[in-house]
Amino acid sequence: MKLIIGSNPSMKLFTLLAIFSLSAWLQAQQEYGGGFERQFQWTGPLTTSPTGSYMGRDLDVLGDINGDGVADLIACAPNAESPGGGANAGLVEVHSGADGALLFSHQGGTVNAGVGWSVAGAGDVNFDGVPDYAYSSGWISNATVEIRSGANSRVLAFITPIAGNSYDYGLVGAQDLNGDTIPDLLAYGRKGFLSDATVFALSGADGSEIWSRETSNEIAYLNSLASIPDLDGDGVRDCMVGGVTTNPGNDIPEVVLISGASGAILQTWTDPNGTYRGFGVSVASVADVDGDGMADLAIGNPRAVNASGYWGSVFLYSSATFGLLRTIESNELDRDIGSDISSIGDMDGDGIEDIGVASEYSSGIAIFSGQSGERLYSIALNTGSGGRVKGVGDIDGDGNLDLMTSNQTFGQPRTGGVFLYSFSDFMRSNVSSLSASQGGTVQFFMDFPENNFVSQGDLRYRLLFSGSGVSPTLVRGWNVPLSMDSLLNLGVNGNYPPIFINPEGQLDAAGQAVASLVLAPGAAASMIGTTLNFSAMQYEVNSLGHLWVRGPSRAVSLDILP
Repeated sequence: MKLIIGSNPSMKLFTLLAIFSLSAWLQAQQEYGGGFERQFQWTGPLTTSPTGSYMGRDLDVLGDINGDGVADLIACAPNAESPGGGANAGLVEVHSGADGALLFSHQGGTVNAGVGWSVAGAGDVNFDGVPDYAYSSGWISNATVEIRSGANSRVLAFITPIAGNSYDYGLVGAQDLNGDTIPDLLAYGRKGFLSDATVFALSGADGSEIWSRETSNEIAYLNSLASIPDLDGDGVRDCMVGGVTTNPGNDIPEVVLISGASGAILQTWTDPNGTYRGFGVSVASVADVDGDGMADLAIGNPRAVNASGYWGSVFLYSSATFGLLRTIESNELDRDIGSDISSIGDMDGDGIEDIGVASEYSSGIAIFSGQSGERLYSIALNTGSGGRVKGVGDIDGDGNLDLMTSNQTFGQPRTGGVFLYSFSDFMRSNVSSLSASQGGTVQFFMDFPENNFVSQGDLRYRLLFSGSGVSPTLVRGWNVPLSMDSLLNLGVNGNYPPIFINPEGQLDAAGQAVASLVLAPGAAASMIGTTLNFSAMQYEVNSLGHLWVRGPSRAVSLDILP
């Protein structure tokens, strides 16, 4: 391919034929440009114990409770101390989804009160038009559940288990399970201290147990619970629960599908690779992977070891046949994946919702294509472990999908933290077209997330460009949304014509920079009717000279007009 742009000698640099030896910049991995930028965060309170408060052990999206048109958020810190310094008193906080402001707070007042072991959006239980919320409190045999008004935080229901039962492990909001039109709850705990792990359906009206289901004689406690769409055709949402057995004669974790209406067991899965630990640490309903019109199912195992030697897998199952459809495995960039899973919306524009997956120990979130299973984006949380992930839709109404995450051992000493991320293109331009006869200046405004860097070293960018389209080209482990041609080769190797101003350089402390393209009148006459595409790559060089590429921006286009 040969591109000729006018008679200006500087422009003839664009006529170089494609050179495909791109030094160390070319490697393999998929990416589509852009990514997530942190909007706000909140952390748990400091504690005198080195174990910390564990803010973000559980989290959920409530819907709009303060009337600003933005969905609000809830999270818990079960190890937070009481005002008097009592250990493990616990804390639940409700925050604005618009700016992170604290709306409601519920703190335990005594040692081991354990307020906020789990939290959940409860739906509109009292029919006042405002979403309500619920949380569990207590440890082992004294665990309880409170449902509170989203309008004023008043207690709507205080649920005490039937004698000997406990709701101490987790809580999930569900739709109406018993036909009274009031949203209900799912909880998982035990029937007695030494009994088998049990799932309970709790009435949102009065807290009574609609049904309970002991998962099996082998499962000693449960790791995960999810409300999923109706799979048995009775019109009631069902649920999945993941468990771990401690029976030495049958140490095989199971995941169980349970009818939301009756509590009957519909299906049971074990790890297809025979891994005896970690299967079912997370479960979720995800995108329609196989195209049959039904949302499918995901099961995480962050402790599975794949053929490449990396820990972590997510297994995708058909909701129609219950058969295995695909396995998403850890790799060098995304390790020990599978501690939490959430459907997060369509990130890559292919019409299929994509999947967010948290890492158990590597402190990060990876987003995988619901269609192909390939990695699309990643978020480095930098420190801590025990992450959660929740897709929240376009929470701020800016047209981009948002993501709620937590890291319960974030900070020192392990206060934990909750974070809201919004998708960003990372680059925009001042114009989308330019007249060849008049010429002009195109400015590229880069705004990369400053908190996405490994260290505060030399934060840099490089502007890349192509005249052949936006088919992705692999560059240093990321798919840059530009087609390979001689122009892209120039930018990758840092060989810029003099028509560019600041095409590479340092990002400022906020992750921002501006580059420009200046075209003289008539210089682009031979390109009338064509389109140039541009993307910027962010990378970091620390004091030791080590380079980390943090990914490209989305492509911006420039149409050349007469």
